[in-house]
Amino acid sequence: MRLYHLNILLFVIGSIIFTGCKKDEHLQAGYLNLSGSDYYLDHQAHVLEIEISSDGPWQITGANSWCIPEKTSGTGSEKIDIEIKENAAQSLRKATLTVKNSFTQLNIRISQEASWEGDTENLETYKYQLPVIFHILYNNAGDSKQNIDGEWLQEALSLASQMYNDSEVSENINLEFIPATHDPEGNQLEEAGIHRVQWQAPLPISCNQFMSAYNNESYLSLMWDQNTYINIMVYPFKEQNILGISHLPYTINNQLEGLNDGTFYLTQELNYPHCLSINSDGALSENAGLHIPEIVLTLTHELGHYLGLFHVFSDEGGCEDTDYCSDTPTYDRTEYETWLAQLAQEDLTFEKVIMRTDCEGATFVSTNIMDYDFSELNQFSAQQRDRIRNVLMYSPLIPGPKIRSKGMLQTDRSDRPPLRIMQ
Repeated sequence: MRLYHLNILLFVIGSIIFTGCKKDEHLQAGYLNLSGSDYYLDHQAHVLEIEISSDGPWQITGANSWCIPEKTSGTGSEKIDIEIKENAAQSLRKATLTVKNSFTQLNIRISQEASWEGDTENLETYKYQLPVIFHILYNNAGDSKQNIDGEWLQEALSLASQMYNDSEVSENINLEFIPATHDPEGNQLEEAGIHRVQWQAPLPISCNQFMSAYNNESYLSLMWDQNTYINIMVYPFKEQNILGISHLPYTINNQLEGLNDGTFYLTQELNYPHCLSINSDGALSENAGLHIPEIVLTLTHELGHYLGLFHVFSDEGGCEDTDYCSDTPTYDRTEYETWLAQLAQEDLTFEKVIMRTDCEGATFVSTNIMDYDFSELNQFSAQQRDRIRNVLMYSPLIPGPKIRSKGMLQTDRSDRPPLRIMQ
């Protein structure tokens, strides 16, 4: 955030990993059972065999062009095949088939990895292009502070993207944020990267409540698939001193220090709005020290959180190094703020206030994008780059090709990982 913050039995069959539902041995009148409910597949074509047990007629809905049941209706108990076509795209895709009879309905959830033709070394140097969609919430279409100009957001995203590709003064992360061109149904967007929503509830919204809301259908309905898009919500915050806030990513089997294991989300759906939020009230302002639109700095900083970076100072205060990067100088931000407040008016020059004193007593110029307050905000470190590349290659809910070791995947996690947000 920037300030203005069953146990399910695991089966492995070839390259298919799925969780199965145990069939009731004593079926009663009014029943529906499936031999499997959650499947995680690699990118290749597959045929899933599902046994449906029902006390009467049943039907299947939810089929699409790549997930095709051999039949969509029947009676009683029957085995059917579901054809899964090869996923030649660069994003994980999901489908949910619903099997329903007169008594109840059950879901078959299918997740399929994207194709990656290359080895790990090639992916480490691969230039990721991450589609971004800005969801602009407004009450009054004529209010330019809420219904923000799309070209302004597109330009801000382009400038933020440049900061992730600057090899002259920073480590080059080698990724590009691009405005999404199509919606989840494949329709071309009138404005690239822009989804305007006339919000029926009052604005502003508490960003902390929005980001931490569970099972809120109004918020969840706004989200586009996080494996395909980076969702950025734009709305006025009740917290007027906060410019942006982001969820942290997950890792797989705790590959990356500081992040929670996210194998649960390889097959299970999110029940909270995993995204970034940007305060539209500050989106048109300029950073007084750097003379850069504030939204550019906010986007760059919050996208860093979204891709696994922490602040270069301890959020708990003091000198504890909590960003898991030893090449970013650690300083006591509370001590810095006290010093800043005590500065005489004539000493409040940008050149002076960007100075810090690290926890070893050495002075340095604040340049890191994951800092706060007065700073040049134009650099990532080498270890920060490594963290982001790790998230790009391994984390769920991040667009782009992934490395998945079949021995690593576990889809029997019954507990959701804790939700973590950063300001």
